[in-house]
Amino acid sequence: LKAEEYLPHIYVLYFSGVRCWIMHMALSLEDFLHGYKVGMQIGNIECAMLNAHSYLINSFMSGRSLVELKNELDCFEKQMFEYKQIMLGNMALVIHQVVSNLV
Repeated sequence: LKAEEYLPHIYVLYFSGVRCWIMHMALSLEDFLHGYKVGMQIGNIECAMLNAHSYLINSFMSGRSLVELKNELDCFEKQMFEYKQIMLGNMALVIHQVVSNLV
């Protein structure tokens, strides 16, 4: 289906730009992960990584376990740099440093 190729775009825009104003951000975490997975499957790396970044920042702000978040940051950060998503990788490095300082 052609509609699936738009899913990562829609997820990152809706869940980070609209839904966060009407529902708690923790309720969107699984949706960001889904947007990431679909983006990777269809080859839309940029949107996949935007969903991953939104997942990481919302995980931090919603109070998820810092130990778990640190492990996820290791994984996503590595992928961001491997796929040449430098800006998102650098933004993840900042979150990673904050989490490391708090753990």
